[in-house]
Amino acid sequence: MATPSSSSPPVPPIRSVNLGGWLVTEGWILPSLFDDIPNNDLLDGTKLQFKSVVHNTYLCAEHGGGDIVVADRTAASGWETFKLWRVDENTFNLKAIDDSAVHFVGVDGNGVVVATAATPGPSETFMIVRSDRDNSRIRIRASNGKFLQAKTMASVTADHGEGTSWGDDDPSVFVINRGEKLQGEYQLCNGYGVKKATEVLREHWSTYIVENDFKFISSNGLNAVRIPVGWWIASDPNPPAPFVGGSLEALDNAFRWAEKYNLGVIVDLHAAPGSQNPWEHSGSRDGSQTWGTTDETIIQTVQVIDFLASRYAKSPSLLAVELLNEPLAPKVSAGMLKKYYQDAYNAVRKYTSDAYVIMSNPISADYSNEILQFAGGFFGAVFDVHYYNMFNGSFDNTTAEWNIQFVRNDRSAELRSVTKQNGPLTYVGEWVAEWKVNNASKEDYKRFAQAQLDVYSQATFGWAYWSFKHVQNHWSLEWMIKNGYISLNQPKLPIRAVNLGGWLVTEGWIKPSLFDGISNKDLLDGTQLQFKSVTNNMYLAAENGGGSAIVANREKASGWETFKLWRINETTFNLRVFNNQFVSIGGNGAVIAIATVPGPNETFQIIRLDSDKSRMRIRASNGKFLQVKAMGSVTADHGASTNWGNDDPSVFVVNNIYGLQGEYQICNGYSAGNATEVLREHWNTFIVEDDFKFISSNGLNAVRIPVGWWIASDPNPPAPFVGGSLQALDNAFKWAEKYNIGIIVDLHAAPGSQNRLDHSASRDGSLEWGTSAANIAQTVDVIDFLASRYARSSSLLAIELLNEPLAPDVPVDTLAKYYQDAYNAVRKYTLQAYVILSTRMSGDPTEFLSVASSLFGAVIDVHYYNLYNSMFDIYTVEQNINFVRNNRSSDINTVTKQNVPLTFVGEWVAEWYVDNASKEDYQNFAQAQLDLYGKATFGWSYWTFKNVKNHWSMEWMIKNGYISLNNLPPSSPPIRSVNLGGWLVTEGWILPSLFDGIPNNDLLDGTTLHIKSVIQDKYLAAEQGGGQTIVANRAVASDWESFTLWRIDETTFNLRVFKKQFMGIDSNGTVIATATTPGLSETFQIVRSDNDKNRVRIRAPNGSFLQAKTANSVTADYGESTNWGNDDPSVFIVDMVGGPQGEYQICNGYGAEKASQVLREHWSTYIVESDFKFISSSGLNAVRIPVGWWIASDPNPPAPFVGGSLQALDNAFKWAEKYNVGVIVDLHAAPGSQNHWEHSATRDGSLEWGTTDTSITQTVQIIDFLASRYANSPSLLAIELLNEPWGPDVPLEKLKKYYEDAYNVVRKYTAKAYVIMSNRLAGESNTELLDFASRFPGAVIDVHYYNLFNDDTFKNLNVEQNIEFVKNSRKAEFSNINKQKSPLTFVGEWVAEWKVNGASKEDYQRFAQAQLDVYGRATFGWAYWNFKNVNNHWSLEWMIKNGYISLKI
Repeated sequence: MATPSSSSPPVPPIRSVNLGGWLVTEGWILPSLFDDIPNNDLLDGTKLQFKSVVHNTYLCAEHGGGDIVVADRTAASGWETFKLWRVDENTFNLKAIDDSAVHFVGVDGNGVVVATAATPGPSETFMIVRSDRDNSRIRIRASNGKFLQAKTMASVTADHGEGTSWGDDDPSVFVINRGEKLQGEYQLCNGYGVKKATEVLREHWSTYIVENDFKFISSNGLNAVRIPVGWWIASDPNPPAPFVGGSLEALDNAFRWAEKYNLGVIVDLHAAPGSQNPWEHSGSRDGSQTWGTTDETIIQTVQVIDFLASRYAKSPSLLAVELLNEPLAPKVSAGMLKKYYQDAYNAVRKYTSDAYVIMSNPISADYSNEILQFAGGFFGAVFDVHYYNMFNGSFDNTTAEWNIQFVRNDRSAELRSVTKQNGPLTYVGEWVAEWKVNNASKEDYKRFAQAQLDVYSQATFGWAYWSFKHVQNHWSLEWMIKNGYISLNQPKLPIRAVNLGGWLVTEGWIKPSLFDGISNKDLLDGTQLQFKSVTNNMYLAAENGGGSAIVANREKASGWETFKLWRINETTFNLRVFNNQFVSIGGNGAVIAIATVPGPNETFQIIRLDSDKSRMRIRASNGKFLQVKAMGSVTADHGASTNWGNDDPSVFVVNNIYGLQGEYQICNGYSAGNATEVLREHWNTFIVEDDFKFISSNGLNAVRIPVGWWIASDPNPPAPFVGGSLQALDNAFKWAEKYNIGIIVDLHAAPGSQNRLDHSASRDGSLEWGTSAANIAQTVDVIDFLASRYARSSSLLAIELLNEPLAPDVPVDTLAKYYQDAYNAVRKYTLQAYVILSTRMSGDPTEFLSVASSLFGAVIDVHYYNLYNSMFDIYTVEQNINFVRNNRSSDINTVTKQNVPLTFVGEWVAEWYVDNASKEDYQNFAQAQLDLYGKATFGWSYWTFKNVKNHWSMEWMIKNGYISLNNLPPSSPPIRSVNLGGWLVTEGWILPSLFDGIPNNDLLDGTTLHIKSVIQDKYLAAEQGGGQTIVANRAVASDWESFTLWRIDETTFNLRVFKKQFMGIDSNGTVIATATTPGLSETFQIVRSDNDKNRVRIRAPNGSFLQAKTANSVTADYGESTNWGNDDPSVFIVDMVGGPQGEYQICNGYGAEKASQVLREHWSTYIVESDFKFISSSGLNAVRIPVGWWIASDPNPPAPFVGGSLQALDNAFKWAEKYNVGVIVDLHAAPGSQNHWEHSATRDGSLEWGTTDTSITQTVQIIDFLASRYANSPSLLAIELLNEPWGPDVPLEKLKKYYEDAYNVVRKYTAKAYVIMSNRLAGESNTELLDFASRFPGAVIDVHYYNLFNDDTFKNLNVEQNIEFVKNSRKAEFSNINKQKSPLTFVGEWVAEWKVNGASKEDYQRFAQAQLDVYGRATFGWAYWNFKNVNNHWSLEWMIKNGYISLKI
């Protein structure tokens, strides 16, 4: 099916909504439409039961009609029920209910009431007169002016007079029971009458659905609308009564709005002539179903489809035409429906090959599978099924959970049963999040809706909610979206995200300059100091790690000798020891560490020497300085004076061994006022709207935003934190919505710190999170705050409950309990958002799999760095890459399993411990991780977006070409493929070594020789190019002086001249060129000098050698002997000026036996299964395989070709199926050659294809062979009918005739495979086939683009000029064929090679990317030439492996 351009309708999967109740009335959707109809309870099709007040029995049409009407039934059912045909507000026909015949109630000549008329007339017309006091009490006036009366129970007559008391004694009075009623288009129009109905409906059509609705639909994650229409629209503005005109203009408006908001339109024939089902939405008058009972109704319906297709085929918004909604069996038979679907499909295809054609599943039919298989035979067909958890008693009295499980299990199985390989696309064209569950909560509805979205999204075409607007809320998708029951805007998995680290949670290493303005910025909270006394050269220590005195007796410093700062201001601090007590002074001035909370006695001032900041004194709260009196005694009793010398016991040298630079440090370091100023400036400038634009435009679809727990208290968080980050997060959500980016809100810092690191906002490296129930409850409150604030945002993708909790400090049970509570907090507000559970650092990565598996929408987060472990210290480039591909692969496979939660590599980076790595090394390392982490079922997120360290910044990595994410492998066209050239059709330049074993391998078929007489010093020439004698009088060689070889064996040849005659000898021994076919007289042996292979003699068939006797006389009469000198007239020097190295040359050169051996070896080794694996894993989704015409005769093709290539092609299909790769079979070489080059298997450069009807017929048979052999393969993507026919020699009309015949044979076997038609090379125009190909569904136009082969254009272009040529000239050229309503377009060959000398790798990368960008707009796709090649840039395999091209994310 055509894949539209950007201005075209969307491609599947379709997420659409029905515009029900708009152009086909359904009263239950908007009942107020009927309010102003007089007697609006007596409309066409209303079912009435009439009870005689005298007899207290019901009127009855005996036998359901065809007999008299009696009044003898005590209960009412079918025969006692009459359907109204309304004539005006008081006048009606009454139709008896009989499924097998039509009978109207009437009055016979005797005044007896009967039900016998097949059509209503005056005798069958009655007035219903209602009592003013009780509308259900009526009398019925017949056409004779009399009222019906029940004289007896067996006698109902029309002979009662006018007068009545309306009492129970009046036999002309009846009480009516109103049964089922219809409120459809017929009822509305006939109820109001033409004039009033026109007024009411035009008002409705112009106000019920308006342009803003299309804007809303487009902006809420939907990409199409399904618009029900009635058959009468085709007669607008004057449809048959009672219908009224005007709906066509409304539909025209819908197409305009759809185009404006990039929505597809599915035009759905909801109501067919005569009604295809008995319901009001089919436009039925009375619930009868007569569609298809006559050929006329089917013909009329086909005409309606023809009208719609012809009117809208050229609209860029036409996505599909649905031929019929909900035909009901058994009245609609399989044969009838298939006949109609065939005719209506053909009507659509007269006007468009792009639009899908939807065929509805028949309701209550036992032949659904027959229709499913039938639809599978049509190109672009879609099978529509409707699923409701209603309308069936099995759904009565069910629970919410039962319904959800029914969807996930039973519905899922139903959908799978119709969604088949090689079957039609499937479409859940109607579903709704409504059920028969009483008192369901909003959460219940959301879960029910999500279950259906999950299941119905597996339909290969898509789904459509019923309906957009509705007075019953849950039936209205507009209401469901606006009220947060359904959200559709999430990015598709897998997620490709980047962390916005260092933005809302400070990490100093990401942007160190943030700390520059802090006084004593090396003395922040958590800084670890070791104090060495200058007098005794020993370190201070807290004995036993704390709880005792401070001493100065340690030669080395470690844990007990380390003191962590709690900063009070820039010079004043608390000092915390190993066991978390604080240093203080006792009553006698002794320095101790016993306090668990700091107070005045635990507060110290650090004074630094100006000339040496590491030299310090410490003033205690008593005003004295600490001093080391002895190794066992540290006291606070030294005076203020000092010389800072090594003899002063109050002086210490300090080692600053570690410091945190997180949110706590920056806020407390600056103090509240300054911190607010610094951070608000940072939040407003570090990440801005343009960053989201950049992220969106570079292949990422989400951001992970670390936040701190204090954000929930913004704008007044607890000290030292400052407010303002919440506004920044709000901005992020706005930008994300604008650029269609998902947001993962990640709780990176929890109260008390969950991992000791600065990014968890730890004050001093302590971990206190989870140590109390209050702490966990506080964290759940933070999650509750975030979920409640952002649940309704269309950009909320996920909430991560906690980042990197540290094992074993955070126990598994504690964390599991928190995860459950926090998950529940999220689910209070949203069922749409994923909930991410981080694995514990240093914990078992599988330990939360079972917990997460029990939580709907849960994701497991793992972080992978080739850092932070000493084993990486000595790894080389290759070892790092192999570690990713092997060890990391094993790691991720451990958590990525069937029936487990989604997996997320939430942090990774292309950085390592490798020194002097090249850019290419980094590219390969990044790509290895992208390849692997791309398998995570939720996705991945790079750490981080911005960083002063380049490789840690994805922004920098993208901008500098280290990482590219823009080329995603599609699951459907556009195709990204590679040619397997040089495999099954030989091209010597691709792999020259194939020809190495051929004797005289420079003298192959088609080699052109210039033959120069050594004695005359002149070239042999065929006079007039042929047809005359051969002379030796040319000083310069050109065409007439060229002789092309036909090789017979390694030394024996025919020589063909310019006009295609063959050189020979006449009876006189004169050398001539007159024969049109070679025989014995045209066969020569070329004998080469042992010393100089270019020095030859030519032995004629008469045994003598050719000699140039004179300049004008060349004869075959020279003897055997020679000295090879320049005086020998039989010696010639040959110049070999070119010749093909194709399939003909290799086969004829080796001879059959050896050629078979060489080529079978080549076919089995050149392209192998691992190549398909590489292709699939590198972002390609198809291969284009050139084949030759002789493959159809395998294993015994005509000489000189040899068999075996067919087995290789069969293997290719098997491998393609295994690795999910599509195969384009490309007829590269046709019988006789369609161009002059070796890849068409020409013998000598001649083009003879198409010169006879036989060659065309033979080629069609080859296409027939290929189509029949591979049509049932799931890997067959397309068949290309001919590669590169040469324009000047292949007439356009002859080519079109062949294309049509070959297309038809493909379609004999498959409606699914695309059929590719190659443009002529050097044709009149690259658009010459557009109109022709547009006639054929699934046709594709192939163009080939090379910045080569034209010296006038490309010879002198430099790098930039080549790139600009692609971006401008190629783009413009390509735009000519890549038009709306044209066939799909395919750049079937292109290469990142040019005529530029000395180009750098980056030049090649840019040239390749420019072509990828432009050719990526091809609506079918592109194929690189070639996969393998001895010339590196011509090999996509080499280009990918060496980082010149990257396609895989």
